Amino acid sequence: MRIQLLGRGSGLRVSEICLGTALFGTSWDYGATPEEAGRIFDAFIDAGGNFVDSADNYQIGESENILSGLVAGRREVSFWPPSLRWAPIRGLMS
Repeated sequence: MRIQLLGRGSGLRVSEICLGTALFGTSWDYGATPEEAGRIFDAFIDAGGNFVDSADNYQIGESENILSGLVAGRREVSFWPPSLRWAPIRGLMS
């Protein structure tokens, strides 16, 4: 997997593909079980990925609980960006 710089001047080198983890867990009555999430995460890391999107509201927090177990001992290969909440722009969204 190709690695590139994140933004201008950050110096952070991240994988070209970011793994989204909103469906790690089943608290929303759908998504990946912890075992399935582990297989997905391992395959992503083994393919050279190191850029993972996470947020405390994914699966009502279950996603981050699963990720905390998956990243144990592997922190040097993972980059965790903060998720942003987008506010509506007056006139564009209502």
